[in-house]
Amino acid sequence: MLADDDAEIRRAAVQALSHFPSRLAARQIVAASRDPDAQVRLGVVETLALRSDPQAREALERLCADTDRAVAAEARRRTPPLH
Repeated sequence: MLADDDAEIRRAAVQALSHFPSRLAARQIVAASRDPDAQVRLGVVETLALRSDPQAREALERLCADTDRAVAAEARRRTPPLH
């Protein structure tokens, strides 16, 4: 579903993966952070913000510099500060 032609399907797939705590699910979500559609990347930001693993944080930090302003702003808003 992450490779579907329809961006809405890809975004739904990202959201569905948020329900799985496995490393494989995390890798798939992180891979979707490079999706060409900004709405999919926005879904990735929302999903990664729910995870606490280093892989999620790294992807969120990268998305803070996304080419889409809305994606970048949401990533900055949802990236927790380092302690």
